[in-house]
Amino acid sequence: METAVGALSALLMILLPLALGACLARRYRVPWSLFGWGAVTFIGAQLVHLPLLQFLTLGLRGIVTGPFVIAIVVALRPPLVTASVGR
Repeated sequence: METAVGALSALLMILLPLALGACLARRYRVPWSLFGWGAVTFIGAQLVHLPLLQFLTLGLRGIVTGPFVIAIVVALRPPLVTASVGR
């Protein structure tokens, strides 16, 4: 049962955005390449964001040290503090 729910979830995560893209492409007459560029941009952002986030997490825990990590952590500390205050 759990496998079926996971498979259905994965299928919906693929098909629903494609269906929405088809509706938007037909209604507003935009080319599919626009959706392709959006997908490429999203993947590129994740390829940069995830390793950077892991690196900064290790730096904040004190596992990775060095002047580069310290500079990034000090530069990002005010936004991190203010972001958690607003929650």
